[in-house]
Order: sequence, then C-alpha cells, then structure tokens
Amino acid sequence: MIELFIKEIGKLGNIKEENVGKYRSIKKGMIKFDIQAYEVENIGAFSIIEMKAMFGLMKMKTLVFTPLEKDLPLLSYDLIKVMKNETLLLELYNTNIEEHTYENMDKVKEKYSFIPDNDLGKKWYDYLKLSPTLSKKSKKHANEIDSLAKEWVNAYLELIKNSKEASKEAKYAKTKEYVDGLFAQGGPSTDQFKKMIGEKEAYDLFSEFIFHSIPKTK
Repeated sequence: MIELFIKEIGKLGNIKEENVGKYRSIKKGMIKFDIQAYEVENIGAFSIIEMKAMFGLMKMKTLVFTPLEKDLPLLSYDLIKVMKNETLLLELYNTNIEEHTYENMDKVKEKYSFIPDNDLGKKWYDYLKLSPTLSKKSKKHANEIDSLAKEWVNAYLELIKNSKEASKEAKYAKTKEYVDGLFAQGGPSTDQFKKMIGEKEAYDLFSEFIFHSIPKTK
C-alpha cells in the first residue's frame, strides 16, 4: 500500500527525500525502527516508519501524510503483523482550515464493514478523528485488509486532486497543536519513542520528520 501511495502522489507533485540523520535507524533491545521522510512539492510531506520486534515475529509499517499546502486532514496508516494476526489502522485527523465531507472514503469503510473492528479504547485525541477513520483486526482477511487499505488511500488521493490550497502557516499550526497534544497527553507511538530516545529527541523527531509540524530551518 505504501508503494502505491508513493507512486500515485508522485504524479501530483515532485517527491524529495529528506535527510533524517541520526533518526534513520533507531534500535533498542529487540525493537528496531527504520525511518524515512519526504517532501511533496506544493502539497505537503510524508514519513515512512518500519518496525521489527520479537526477532521479526512482529512487524509494523506506518505512513504519515501531512498536507501543508492543501486543506486536507492528516492521514495515518498502520499495518501491524504478529504471527497470523493483522491489525490495520486507517486514520484521518482534523487539521483542516475549513470543514469537509468524505463520502467516498465513508463508502469504502462501509464496504469492508464485515472485517472485525479492533477496539482501541478511548483516547484524548478521538475528537480529532474524522468519519472514515477505522481499525480492523483479523487472522483470515489478509487479502481484504490489503484491498481496503488500497481503496481507502486511493479515495484520499482523489481528495488531494480536488482540494483547495491552504495557508502553510495555518497548517503548521494545526499540525503542531496535535503533536504537542501527543507529548503532553500521551500516544502509543510517542510514548514508546520517549522511552527509547528520551523526550526531547522524540519531540524533535516527531516534529521535524514524522509529522512535519514545524518549518524546516534552512
């Protein structure tokens, strides 16, 4: 799915890989993260995180897309594989300037409603999640989970094509508000990175390269 996203968004704007420096590979104990970050000309930025743990028995792939010049919500994709279990998280976070509707993405969500939902419990940021957000977990729907992710992301890519331009300063502010909330009130990935590399390093990583919530210094 990540390869599909890169291919299709590359048709909308030139992609440039960023130098993430010391954050390219982070390892502690049996957990290893590989991190890449990219800018998309006139659209925004995205990051890719690959995690392996338990001697490869647990794997996770994450994509975070932050629209910085388009008035769209932030996209987060996670696919976690543990043995034969697959968990898919497809999330839209409201970092919009104006309100939007998401009919096509909602239709994709409804189409795959037969795949068992995965209860994530209540989180402080639930109020930011938009209607297409979903979480699924299954041992026997690997093909359907893959199809769901592709159709959902394709529907989001269609939004990009038809979206309005947005103030970069306003989009940075909206995204930074969310990231600051993760560090103040907690989040699964932020909490894990805090333990691995410390709070300041984790905040710098998330702000500069994962969520792109602060402008790059030249």
